[in-house]
Amino acid sequence: MSIDAYSINVDPSRHLVDIAVRGLWTVETVSRYRTDIAQVIGTLRAHGCAVGQHLTLLDITGFIVQVQEVTALLAGMAAEPEFATRCAAIVVEAPLLRMQARRVLPHYGVFAERGPALEWLLSDRPAAPE
Repeated sequence: MSIDAYSINVDPSRHLVDIAVRGLWTVETVSRYRTDIAQVIGTLRAHGCAVGQHLTLLDITGFIVQVQEVTALLAGMAAEPEFATRCAAIVVEAPLLRMQARRVLPHYGVFAERGPALEWLLSDRPAAPE
């Protein structure tokens, strides 16, 4: 599924959710995203993926620094059991967004490029890069 602010793809065979986000979000965008991501995670559960056991690749190269309200809503979602992920890798280029991603999602791997992020995510996942 894809809208202007994000696209979400799922690979049930690898229990992988591949998300790309872009632009400046509103509270309404977060609400739509929440509904869509819950639906995708439900699809994985229907394919035998236990709650909290999927992998997430999150590409935020098209994202801009968000207002605090949106950042807080997204961080809150990431902390909810319904949206828990076994492991996540974030692709981000901008240094300010990289700092924001590390602050908001400290247990995720943070990468400058998609290829290494996906490779790390699908491997035995050594320590996340700094």
